[in-house]
Amino acid sequence: MKENIALIGFMGTGKTSIGRRLADKMTRYFIDVDDLIEKQIGKPISKIFKEGELKFRTLEREKIKSLRNKKNCVISCGGGIILDKENMEILQQISIIILLEASKETILKHTISDGKEKRPLLNKEDPLNEIENMLRIRKSLYDKFASFRIIIDHKSIDEIVNEIIGILGN
Repeated sequence: MKENIALIGFMGTGKTSIGRRLADKMTRYFIDVDDLIEKQIGKPISKIFKEGELKFRTLEREKIKSLRNKKNCVISCGGGIILDKENMEILQQISIIILLEASKETILKHTISDGKEKRPLLNKEDPLNEIENMLRIRKSLYDKFASFRIIIDHKSIDEIVNEIIGILGN
């Protein structure tokens, strides 16, 4: 069995909050890739993105590579991790990959409360349409890399965590 659990999914699907609770409940270490990048650079992800998405994706790839030897972890990945094949191949080698899915309406509700500064990719005239477009682009990648899928709509964090534990058989 693979040593880690990696949570992937669109922004606003709860990867961090669910990941923390899952790690606590399973007595595992919690790693948030975005937090690692923010600590390294000393800036929030939104400010790094303003310097260019390519810069952020490079930093993200470095962090994923640094996780190759980690064991017994729950890894919360950034929403766009799925766009980098190398990242996903590394995660597949070291983790069971669980996709957290939500409707575009749930995603908008969760991300709009964060504010436009924190979610630069949704800083558009019609964020719901932007979410729909991004989900359409990413769907085949989610299908390719996810070992399991969890729909998060209308569920509490504890319900989602228990569902993940049930799927994993722990």
